[in-house]
Amino acid sequence: LFSSQSNQASVLHVCKMNTLCILSLLVALSSAAVMTKLQGSLGSEGSSERCVPDQMSMVEQGIVGTVVRQEGKAVTQVTLVNAWTSYDYLGRRTATVVNTTQAGEDMSLFVLQLYKEGVMYVLKLKDNTCTKQPLEGNMKRGCLPKDARKVGDASFGESRLRTSQFNYQMSAAQASGDQQAPGSKAPEGGFNVFLTVADRTNMPLTETVYGTMNGVDVMEAVQFVDMAEGVRAEVFAVPEACSGDRLLTSGDQVPIPRAGGSLFR
Repeated sequence: LFSSQSNQASVLHVCKMNTLCILSLLVALSSAAVMTKLQGSLGSEGSSERCVPDQMSMVEQGIVGTVVRQEGKAVTQVTLVNAWTSYDYLGRRTATVVNTTQAGEDMSLFVLQLYKEGVMYVLKLKDNTCTKQPLEGNMKRGCLPKDARKVGDASFGESRLRTSQFNYQMSAAQASGDQQAPGSKAPEGGFNVFLTVADRTNMPLTETVYGTMNGVDVMEAVQFVDMAEGVRAEVFAVPEACSGDRLLTSGDQVPIPRAGGSLFR
């Protein structure tokens, strides 16, 4: 549930109105931003700033459910998510491969965010087509939010990894952050977030989010696996299919509000 620092305004242009593509791209951006979404420090008495490693990789496995009420009926939607992310704060870059499945339809994307160059590449893996667009804002280091409240300690798995659980609230407006369309009304609602992190590295282990945005009920459950400190430089290489793409201009970009589970990061 962490605001991405990227410009997501051209999602509809990239996806040509394909809703699963839109969801896949937003989840990819969410996965890349999971390390950067927790901005600020915990700030509790006796605690110091808790941040993830400056370079790391991880796999996010999750399920996102939404309920929309239309004409007196509840319409439910479930999306399965698998995302492989490399996070490099020192190099100011992220790389994510995301697979999503919704109603039997699959979508796979590779998303490369290069903050120093101010560019984001989105490669559709099925047809090997690429879109390049401006990347606005600065990449921020991922640390626990200052209003997070520690709710418990526990050991995790057979290795008895020591972990801490935190809880915090986020309004729908905070979740949308700078991704709101200019002049649009701030979304209504809010979310409750429960996050488990490893004590030594502060890497995320599990996340549960539930709440509403503009009347849409949302619940997300995520586990993070195969986490490791460090990154491989080759994963940040610009794909050959993206080398000749022109940069999208602001006229190409269609602003959209984010909605649902992982999309809020």
